[in-house]
Amino acid sequence: MTRSRCFWQVLWMVLLVEMVALTSCAPLLTPTPWLPSPSFTVTRLPSQTASFTRLPSATASVTASFTVSPSPTRQTGTPTPPTATLTLTHTVTQTPTITPTPLPVLHELPGGRRWITGLAFDPLGRWLAASNMDGTLRIWSLEDWTLLRTLQISAGINNLAFRHDGQLLAAAADDSTLRLWDLQTGDELTWIGGLPQQALSVAFHPDGTQLAAGCADGSLGVWRLSGEPVLLIKDLELGHIWGVAFSPGGNLLAAAGQRAIVYDMRQKKLVWQSDWRASAVAFSPDSLRLYVAGEHLEAWDLKTVTRVLAYEGHTDWIWALAVHMPGERMASAGQDGTVRLWQIRQPFAWAVLADSRAPVNAVALSPDGRWLAAGGDDQQVRIYQLIP
Repeated sequence: MTRSRCFWQVLWMVLLVEMVALTSCAPLLTPTPWLPSPSFTVTRLPSQTASFTRLPSATASVTASFTVSPSPTRQTGTPTPPTATLTLTHTVTQTPTITPTPLPVLHELPGGRRWITGLAFDPLGRWLAASNMDGTLRIWSLEDWTLLRTLQISAGINNLAFRHDGQLLAAAADDSTLRLWDLQTGDELTWIGGLPQQALSVAFHPDGTQLAAGCADGSLGVWRLSGEPVLLIKDLELGHIWGVAFSPGGNLLAAAGQRAIVYDMRQKKLVWQSDWRASAVAFSPDSLRLYVAGEHLEAWDLKTVTRVLAYEGHTDWIWALAVHMPGERMASAGQDGTVRLWQIRQPFAWAVLADSRAPVNAVALSPDGRWLAAGGDDQQVRIYQLIP
């Protein structure tokens, strides 16, 4: 083979490299949910075929190298055809994204005259309760979504919580009280007054004998159901405390305000705090992880005090958070009008469940993971079926 012929063959190979690079970079703006092998080879054979794998990415670099053997020199006798092998390495820089699929609304339930502030399924999976700033609590049956009860007080209700047996329902009210109802009879059992300011959030202790509440002045307190105070901390400087949660063992109390905190009830001290504003908190079943929503949506390891995962997708403030650990699912809702459903270990939502243009203030997952409820400023409670 002459030097001229070898030159043209090498030039053909260089052009092939450029063509492959351009072809493989074409789909970079169309992410896919999988990441194949980041390298491939192209070999120029008599068939002149090439194979490669496209990678989803926003940026990519292509490096090519080839060798020709034997060296292209003038030969006598029977020439040995040279073999050219091209190795192409595709370097990809990408954060993979998944395009979430919207799910249809199964039911829309009227939630009151003003905006919906809280949602909760009872732990036994029989009822759904919603609180509204018009001072009402509505309870629906999960069997046929009929309205069973409407409870009314004279002040706006900011949040609600069921006791572990589903028999008692607590509410945090704008008149600086905590209210408690027996759902079998619909009777208001008691109310706890004298809170420093409006009660914005409420949670039952796992043993069902105490209530935690966060107030508008940043006070964090715990009361027995009889009204006797157990704990009242006023110097946390948390501002509005929009969310509170006990750990499953009851030893830790988390609160969300100007920052998220975890307070050790036994040691009487803070054991963790964030450096950004929050509005909702939830513990994992082993109490080792805390899920925090607000300016961001993150999971934190409380033992190592490190961030485990940051969940991406919301474009505005995140108001509500619900965690269903048996199914390793989490739901969040916010000012951007969306409800997003996550796998606990994945940073991208696999479904967007709400198409509301109004802010979504509350979200809840049923104990069996079948139902999701969401509600907000448009006064509607939307029900989605996650499991057939």
